[in-house]
Amino acid sequence: MKLEVKSDGVWYHGSNMLFTELRTGSTITQWKELAEAFSHQPTALSYDDNGVISHNGKEKGYLYVIDEAFDIQNDIYQHPRTTMDENAEFLTKRPLKVKMVCDLYCVPVKFAVQPDCRPSAKYFPGDITVNPGGLQYIEKDEENMAAEGLRKEIAEAIGFAAVREE
Repeated sequence: MKLEVKSDGVWYHGSNMLFTELRTGSTITQWKELAEAFSHQPTALSYDDNGVISHNGKEKGYLYVIDEAFDIQNDIYQHPRTTMDENAEFLTKRPLKVKMVCDLYCVPVKFAVQPDCRPSAKYFPGDITVNPGGLQYIEKDEENMAAEGLRKEIAEAIGFAAVREE
């Protein structure tokens, strides 16, 4: 599969942890669905020639976007040991600020596949999308953000670090 790096494109990182800055050596990609898949911490991941990703990850994940300007030539480099196609994975040479844009819940979903491999919209409310692999992704909205904030406050009140750096 041919992947092209877009100089003005969005860069993503997927993780099962909460943080505001990526460490040096973190993996980033312009392939949103790949970052989403990696957020679930799979031990096996593959994709076909059409870019349909399969994985066995089960963790709740978070999708991040890089939230600062950086130089593609100097601040990142191709992952040297990737088994994926060229331009799929890059590693950071320095810490980069990120912004969480989505909670990703890994919930098996059964549905009848349409010709474009997506379930009929009538099966899911407007704020829920389903990837072709059958995992339900719940987009971050105000209600989810409020609930996440409350969970963080409770965790901090009882002495757990709710926000960890990766």
